[in-house]
Amino acid sequence: MADVARFEHPLLDQIRAYDLMQKELERKHFGRWVVISEGQLRGDYKTYREASEAATAMDLNKTECLFRHVGSEAPVIVPMGASAG
Repeated sequence: MADVARFEHPLLDQIRAYDLMQKELERKHFGRWVVISEGQLRGDYKTYREASEAATAMDLNKTECLFRHVGSEAPVIVPMGASAG
């Protein structure tokens, strides 16, 4: 069997955590921006800017945080430079 390239990204764990929490987040935080880091909800905010500033204040690594507008469709992550071969 051929080796299959596997795409790993620090946000994948945060996206999985969001998916597990999605129903509760939509019930309690619909329309708000949430910050998820290390698989945990770190807070909800009215705007993306507020969420970003809060992540900075919490000294979170923002490149490994998921910032998500609850109730919006999820973005599609496409690995660049991947080959289909």
